[in-house]
Amino acid sequence: MDIWEVKQQYDIDAEHYGLGYCEEDSEEFQQIKTYMEEVNQKACLEGLIHVADELLKRVKEKNINGIIGIFEEMASQPLFSKMDVNQFFDAFIELKFDAMSHLLSRIENRYKFAGNRRGLQEELSFWQRFNVLLSEEIEKQKGQLSGFLLGGLQKYIVQEKIIKGLEQKD
Repeated sequence: MDIWEVKQQYDIDAEHYGLGYCEEDSEEFQQIKTYMEEVNQKACLEGLIHVADELLKRVKEKNINGIIGIFEEMASQPLFSKMDVNQFFDAFIELKFDAMSHLLSRIENRYKFAGNRRGLQEELSFWQRFNVLLSEEIEKQKGQLSGFLLGGLQKYIVQEKIIKGLEQKD
């Protein structure tokens, strides 16, 4: 499966192009509709998990351009909710500071628009846990320049932009 083959949510109620369905209220139609919705949800979830895995792989490879490509294509998809926060953090902390900063800035951009935030709300717990891991790392590096720099990323991007952005109720 190519990473860009993520299935979009199919809405059987909206996808009939202005036409109606015969026997829309029948039990048979409702069974078909339920089945189609279940299959579609499963396909969407599998696609998102695949893309989240690819994103994590690119972070581990320090492939910032590849990561940006995923963000551009999947701006409104809740990728981080399908990813292990510990694995992401471990890969993130191995990046050079400029790459960390650039990556978090790109991530922050995903949450600037109310339309995106609504679809990405389920990522909030990921970022809250990431923030805890980042606090622990900052404590380990206390008194060092790296700890100071990580503290700035935490305060100004992770807490002020990402977490507060996701907490907003538009």
